[in-house]
Amino acid sequence: MGGEGSMMAANQSLKNNRGMMRRKNRSPISLVTTSQEQFTDHKQATPEQLAKIRERLQADRRERNRSILLLTGLFFLIAGGFLIYFLS
Repeated sequence: MGGEGSMMAANQSLKNNRGMMRRKNRSPISLVTTSQEQFTDHKQATPEQLAKIRERLQADRRERNRSILLLTGLFFLIAGGFLIYFLS
């Protein structure tokens, strides 16, 4: 039957890839607990802290949108310049 060599190569590749993957249990210290206790977060943010966080996130979003718009406009200007140069 044909194809045995390619299937063997595929299986070997999968085996090698599996061996290169990072193992979860390599470190002796585990960050995962096995206890059944539920996590409770007792810290509550004040409305002033929430307002500051909201303002900071909105400012970051405005800055990111502005830079994306600038880069997109710059790309289209360069692409338009190339089109005008090569088509005329």
